[in-house]
Amino acid sequence: MATSATKPAPSEVISAPQHDLFVRPVKNINLRMDRVLMEYPFASIRKTPLRTIQRFQMGETKITVRPSVDGMATYYDLDVIRFAVSKLNQDVDEGLPLSRKIQFTAHEFLRTTNRGVGKQAYNLLYDALRRLDGTRIETNLPSAGKVRTTAFGWIEGYEFLGERDDAGQIKRLQGITITLPDWIFDAIVHDRRVLAFSPDYFTLSSPLKRRLYDIARKFCGNKKEWKIGLPNLHQRVGTTQPLKRFRLDLAELVAEQPLPDYLIEVLDGQVPGEARKRVSNLERVQVRFVRRAGAVIEVDPHEGTVSLAERMGQAPTRAASPAKALPAPPAVTLDLDLPGRPFPKGGTLKYSPWEKIARDALPLPRPDIDMVADKFRTWAASKRIDLSGRDIEKTFIGFCTSWRS
Repeated sequence: MATSATKPAPSEVISAPQHDLFVRPVKNINLRMDRVLMEYPFASIRKTPLRTIQRFQMGETKITVRPSVDGMATYYDLDVIRFAVSKLNQDVDEGLPLSRKIQFTAHEFLRTTNRGVGKQAYNLLYDALRRLDGTRIETNLPSAGKVRTTAFGWIEGYEFLGERDDAGQIKRLQGITITLPDWIFDAIVHDRRVLAFSPDYFTLSSPLKRRLYDIARKFCGNKKEWKIGLPNLHQRVGTTQPLKRFRLDLAELVAEQPLPDYLIEVLDGQVPGEARKRVSNLERVQVRFVRRAGAVIEVDPHEGTVSLAERMGQAPTRAASPAKALPAPPAVTLDLDLPGRPFPKGGTLKYSPWEKIARDALPLPRPDIDMVADKFRTWAASKRIDLSGRDIEKTFIGFCTSWRS
């Protein structure tokens, strides 16, 4: 990239080889998003990027978001992730080769996300890529009495081909490549952790409206209605404004009703028969999301696959049946390096031989492997099975294959 001290040539190649321009066009893309990303406040809902560390807590789950010098990724910036997830999911559905590198043109992205085309749109997209590349998130997830802390970023780099004007501004942005991190790639390809969302999402004019739509889509879905306490919604939205101010903003949205597919109602918490009084206790206020009459909400075949947080404490259940047949897992073979090696008593199976065994044995769409491992440890303890026994690999394979029935 050229610095302010050096005037760039009008036809500067910003990055990426010429072949990145020739990417498969997106036609009638089916919009999808990672369900967990709709569930938690991982991005700023302010229109201007925050430059301070943000911390949120919901029950035992803690989230820390650290911005870079370019600021924290905003909810508008997440349009890039939504587009990439949708494109990757479409490749999965069509049986095409899969890669963490997602290639597209600026026109495809701007058209799909309801944005204008021109110099300002290109520079805003470039700023979004820098914030996505720099923002870091740290979160914990309670698991079988322990807590696993994970840190991750939105993307692992980007490349694009473009041209700058004499003032150094991007005047044309063409081929773009972003690299998704493993955790997003695995969520879409292996865990099939996706939700369909309305194309009208991209017409919502504020980050708060977009955040509330995601919450409604995730928790209300196709149900008639879903309720949540105002303080809990305040936390789940991830706003930094006072609860009282948040309540006033919701009142404006109740009058406007801007969300696709859902209505918002604010219930003041008054108990029938009580003397009417001014509601000063915001803890009693409830917010209800109601599916609009006649709303047709597209359901992805894999929406039945629940997240790790939702599965904790549940017994193994049959995986959701997809709308079309998925390839059967490969035959499970014993790892000759494992006999005699004990099954891990805690922690993750990622990057271990046990992860490969679990991937081969579990059904598709594949449940979270670490959750299965925790269930296996609990089951083995109830059966008084020694995790260091010589046949523990066969026992674990049998446990995993039992999820197919």
